[in-house]
Amino acid sequence: MSNENNRLIVKSNKLIEASYRLTLNEQRVLLAGISQIDSRNSLEENMTFEVHAQDIQDLVGLEENKNIYRALKAASEKLYERTVLIDDPDPSNPAITKRKTRWISSIDYIPGEGRLVMIFSAGIIPYLSSLTSSFTKYKLTHIARFESVYSIRMYEMFSQWSGVGRFEITLDEFRERIQVQNLYKRVTDLKKRVIDPGVKEIIWCNRMKRSDTIIARFITSFASRHEP
Repeated sequence: MSNENNRLIVKSNKLIEASYRLTLNEQRVLLAGISQIDSRNSLEENMTFEVHAQDIQDLVGLEENKNIYRALKAASEKLYERTVLIDDPDPSNPAITKRKTRWISSIDYIPGEGRLVMIFSAGIIPYLSSLTSSFTKYKLTHIARFESVYSIRMYEMFSQWSGVGRFEITLDEFRERIQVQNLYKRVTDLKKRVIDPGVKEIIWCNRMKRSDTIIARFITSFASRHEP
């Protein structure tokens, strides 16, 4: 992955607000692929994207290449089955209140080469390309060292509202977005397992850069507002 420091993740806000659940490795593979898309241009349905083990290793900073190979293979085995639920997906057709789609339409893992080739699904393409408004972008390196998928989702949510100065979400909406409705029903459990670790990881990994101070303010407010 060339110029990984300049790789951008750009998603429609509909996708930022969507409900889905992925493993950490699946999230990393998807984001590595999304970072190769020029969100300003249209994307052909059968365009392929390659993700190499070395790319993930360089991005995440792991030294053990063998683990990256295993992680890449594991992600390729499950990623095709993963779906995302998008609310009010088509403004021109308000009768459609939810849309369920796959992230990818095909994926191939090449044994011995440490790489996979994937094609994004037709249903997800409109939320990753030809974006002119209502989108969120951030550098791939900002979330590369995260060890929790929840931290990635939280960072994206805060980034969506970084230019506004305020972020609010109900606990039920938050649970639904990250798909933990049946895991952490008690607020204390949600804080302990999701919110507090996410707060610490986002602040630590981004070293409180000036561009992230508003996001950090969101995080602190979000965590304190839901004290038991």
